[in-house]
Amino acid sequence: MEAVIRWIAESLVIKSIGFLFSREVWVNSVLYRILEKIAGTSKALLRGRFIGLLLQSEPWEKEALSSSRFCKVFFNKANRFSVFKGIIRDTVENSSCYRYSAEIWLNFKMRPFKILSLVFLPATFTYAALKGIFSGLSVGEFTAVVIAAGILIPSYFINLNLYDVFKGSILLQAAGLLDGGRKAALPAVDNENAGFVYVFLGAVLGVLCFFLPTITVIKFIVLLMLSFLLYLKPYFGIYIMAFILPLVDTIYSVLLIGFTFVAMVLKAKKGEFGVPNGIVPAALFFTSAILAAVFSVARSESLKLLPIYAAYFITFLVFYHYCRREKVMKTALLFQTISTVGISLYGIYQYFFVRKPTAIAWVDTKLFPEITIRVYATLENPNVLAEYLVFAIPVVLAFIWTSDKVGRKLKFCGMLGIILTCLVMTLSRGGWLGLAVAVLVFALAVDRRLFAVLMLIAALSPVFLPTVIINRIASIGSLEDSSNAYRVTIWVATLRMLKDYWLTGLGLGLRAFSRVYRDYMIAGTPALHAHNFYLQLGLEMGILGLVSFIWFVWAELKEVTRIMRVGNIKKAVFAVAIAGAISGHLFHGLFDHVWFSPRIGMTFWEMAGILAAIITSEKTAEPKGEVERS
Repeated sequence: MEAVIRWIAESLVIKSIGFLFSREVWVNSVLYRILEKIAGTSKALLRGRFIGLLLQSEPWEKEALSSSRFCKVFFNKANRFSVFKGIIRDTVENSSCYRYSAEIWLNFKMRPFKILSLVFLPATFTYAALKGIFSGLSVGEFTAVVIAAGILIPSYFINLNLYDVFKGSILLQAAGLLDGGRKAALPAVDNENAGFVYVFLGAVLGVLCFFLPTITVIKFIVLLMLSFLLYLKPYFGIYIMAFILPLVDTIYSVLLIGFTFVAMVLKAKKGEFGVPNGIVPAALFFTSAILAAVFSVARSESLKLLPIYAAYFITFLVFYHYCRREKVMKTALLFQTISTVGISLYGIYQYFFVRKPTAIAWVDTKLFPEITIRVYATLENPNVLAEYLVFAIPVVLAFIWTSDKVGRKLKFCGMLGIILTCLVMTLSRGGWLGLAVAVLVFALAVDRRLFAVLMLIAALSPVFLPTVIINRIASIGSLEDSSNAYRVTIWVATLRMLKDYWLTGLGLGLRAFSRVYRDYMIAGTPALHAHNFYLQLGLEMGILGLVSFIWFVWAELKEVTRIMRVGNIKKAVFAVAIAGAISGHLFHGLFDHVWFSPRIGMTFWEMAGILAAIITSEKTAEPKGEVERS
């Protein structure tokens, strides 16, 4: 693989392309001189003005917030809350429930099979007894009880600890879940009745399984375990979040990030939070969401969506807080990558084995009669899946670029191949364009030889790509495709709506859009949303929401160039990868409402939080917080 890349890089064509894009040629070009002149003139005009302060390269948020009267009042109130927070923390940690939970967790790490046997054996017998008394056991159920007992009884005598069982798992070791077999700093309790506690818990579990639906019991147990685990180590929340985001309904991700935020606030010590890069426009964006919900034309529906926007803001803060530590940042991105590979494999499985016919709304069957399947995996539709995959691909490239071992590089190359295959199977033109922008940003910033290789691959692609994909690419921008003409019609109608609702917006959500759109639609063209992220954002949240979002993106992306010049090279590669992913996502937003799925919106703020963390960690030393203490 490396020999092929070296041969391509040393070829005359690649060297010629590389020379044309070299710094020497670029700096001496007429275009560069024109842009330099425009930049110099603009800088002189904006010097000292308000807009110039917003666009300046030096960070100013921390100084501005520290001198703000509002923030001084807020932080005084926060200091009073810290006393109350300490009382809550002491109450929780001194409670019998927490102490027994801690002891169970510690014993489970030391003897997982024994603990499982002590809990699930009485649970099995209790459930079987209740079943036999009230409704009778069938032969199949009795056989299942015997098999379960046959497995659980020998498990009691297995002495392996959790570290020995999963010591080959890079993912769990990276997360710090195994702790190398070490004991964690947890409160001690009297062990005399420990066995009775496990048996009692098992009996209660058996009763619950008999009287409640199994899925309800599972959710209840997961909730209890997560509550304890997140309080013990809140940064686990971002690992779980990065992994489950594309796999579960939005409500579970919102609850998870909410629990993580509460645990973070309770466990954090004074001075640990810091000021994220871009916090002012992010706060303004959330404020504009509140105003949009309050003044919405469909207020009740918009207010129901407000917790989603609160979750966006909290996601940004939580990922920023913990990902300032390089190990946590890389582990969170690794969890995201593994999850993305999983849904990509599921998408490929859909294509070859499920073969569910594509919905009529997803493709122009007259122009593309050969397209019968577009994969969507666990997400709402193929475009949403493509949006999520575009976030992950530059991150995988960063892992490949920063890995020192050849074997590790090859593993990530395999993951990249799986994700790219699934992206192709979505047949999402917007996703492909977004990927092109994301990879272009990564290539130009990290190594321009990669850009030359990509240009060569693009030139040769018609030779090896299937005809259906070539036709799909060729149709980009063509008004013969009904979906393109459909979008243009909706954009014109949306611009008319924006002219009347530019100040406060219509309100959050699709209900507000559809209620007003019917008065502006052209030729009876129906639409759920504007099919343009920026038009949708401006229409929902007004001018404040749109401007604050653009300001936030600018505040994030402009710092990446500085990191590339003076920062840690490996961190800089990840910063560029995330900047590329965000750029590709925003480019896709020109053609679609990319936050149609809240899971994609949360992914954006997750990536933005990680990028803000890298920016901050490059300015200051890594903070020593609960990750090190735990």
